[in-house]
Amino acid sequence: MAVLFVFLTFTLFSKHAHALPAFARRYNFACNVCHTDGAAPHLTELGYMFRRMAFHLPGQLGDEQADDQGMKVTNHSAIGVNVAYQYAANSASGTTATVENGINVPEVELWPLIGGFFGNWGAWSEVDATPTTNSGGGLDMPMADVRYAYGTPDLFYNFRAGMIASEGYGASDQWIDDGNIPLMDILTPYKNQDTIATPLGAMNVPEMGFEAGVNYKQSHFTFGYYDGYTDQAIGQAAGANSGLVAATLKQNDQGMRDVKFQLDQFVGNLGEITAAYYHGSIPLTLLGDNSQPWLDNYNQERLYLTAYAIPNKLDIVAGASWAQNQYVTASTTPTGTFSSQGGFLGAFYYATPHLVLAARADKFYFNSAQSATGGSLQVSMPFGNRILIFHYNTLVSALSDAPDGSGGVYFPQGRTNDFGLDLRFLL
Repeated sequence: MAVLFVFLTFTLFSKHAHALPAFARRYNFACNVCHTDGAAPHLTELGYMFRRMAFHLPGQLGDEQADDQGMKVTNHSAIGVNVAYQYAANSASGTTATVENGINVPEVELWPLIGGFFGNWGAWSEVDATPTTNSGGGLDMPMADVRYAYGTPDLFYNFRAGMIASEGYGASDQWIDDGNIPLMDILTPYKNQDTIATPLGAMNVPEMGFEAGVNYKQSHFTFGYYDGYTDQAIGQAAGANSGLVAATLKQNDQGMRDVKFQLDQFVGNLGEITAAYYHGSIPLTLLGDNSQPWLDNYNQERLYLTAYAIPNKLDIVAGASWAQNQYVTASTTPTGTFSSQGGFLGAFYYATPHLVLAARADKFYFNSAQSATGGSLQVSMPFGNRILIFHYNTLVSALSDAPDGSGGVYFPQGRTNDFGLDLRFLL
């Protein structure tokens, strides 16, 4: 069920996707100037530079007059809604159970203030509402930051600070594609703890912090420092019956601070490579009942590739992950360590200006004894402010009972399939 939850919740467009009509209105551009085939999240190099330069075009960084001329409310705000039909079923031990079948509204999004200002400054603010219960319900602020960039197109520096979430890897505007995140970005190794989508660690949960970057021609380096999880988040993860308390965790992990080093390297017209290292901590619970919490201190290495096999026609994407985990239970003494690794391989074919076909296969070893294999097919039809996506996913898990001897299995054994149709409107 945990993997199924991730696949359903993040089926379409991460909260942090940046393909907004406001940017196109601001510069009177077509969407395909910044996005391959106009299809988010696949960025052209110009699109990547635009985001990196605090939402300024390379030739207009520092041009206050150009920003003043574009100062309109409709150029610096946006709204979106996602309507979806989703069907999912689990098959195990010869029986099949339907776990999802219906239409829902996974997300209504509001961007009250976005874009570039005053020549060098930029801002991103986002508020998301999840009206339907299967999306969790309530309001969320996944990102709110202030940005600053200065320099020339060949050498510039950039900063952002505030409530920060991951913005993706090089030639991808979010994680790696419009739909389902790779298994290697789902933190579910060993002890069968909560499944939490974690691109580069705990960054799916917004953290207060800052990032600083230096950019030389096609090389882009980022250092990030984040506040980590709060006492409240630790308490929610630990639950009322736990001996694992916030004071113990913070004493053990030096305040739960997280750091990131990332290099995005464009290689001429061939593609883009991202290498990243993340060190952090995340409190998790065993078996999903909040009764057996633990702290995961981890070091992760990630390698991503987007290759323009046929420019503007066929992209090959791949990724690999290695992680070293140290888990701590109620005691400040580390309980043990384990490793996890895996990867994915996929392709995106831009059939026409408004039709993208995609496929991807995933394999991940959560530890030496447990693994999962996933596959996805996707058809995306971006047109103006309407984006229609058909998707089909399958997951085959090879997970034993919880290794602590409790007999619980948080991942579904056998096969999980889901099919969806999503329509997103952006204004």
